[in-house]
Amino acid sequence: LAIGIITDTRTGAEESCTELDYDALSFCLKHKDMRLYRGILNFPKPPYYNELFVTGWNNRTIEVLVTGLGPLTVQRSGVISDLAEKYAEMDGISTAIVFAVVDGNIDISVRNSNSSLNVEEFVRNAFGEGGGKRGAGRAVVNLPVLFKGLPDLMNESIFKIAREIIVHKALQAAGDGARAQT
Repeated sequence: LAIGIITDTRTGAEESCTELDYDALSFCLKHKDMRLYRGILNFPKPPYYNELFVTGWNNRTIEVLVTGLGPLTVQRSGVISDLAEKYAEMDGISTAIVFAVVDGNIDISVRNSNSSLNVEEFVRNAFGEGGGKRGAGRAVVNLPVLFKGLPDLMNESIFKIAREIIVHKALQAAGDGARAQT
């Protein structure tokens, strides 16, 4: 819980932090299992994490970074939000949209370092569902039952189509401020 509070408040740097956040974090830190806490903080990234980071970076298409990771297993889907966070921290990128096909759904994570963007509104306008808070949002677009349990090759085809749609929707929601990279 302490790590969740640290992550969600960006270590207390979010303008939306409240006294309750600080009190909850203090309580959690005082009562943590030190071995478990250190294990979570020092958890090594698995090899697929770096491979997906490179894949995502190579698939970026616009200044508002929109990238797809391809089909992922549910067990690896946590990398989506983590990579969105990493990309949004990079110089010159204020908004990162990272997605993958996960178990017949399109899982989309949005991170933003520009406080003028209402992420919740952006996610709903771009993808028709989902939500968020300042700086972070997510949508899981359910595909029809017909798309569940498909072989990897078919999931790759779904991913390619989804990529075109998500880039289009993201650009449409972002307005004229986003330009294609050359």
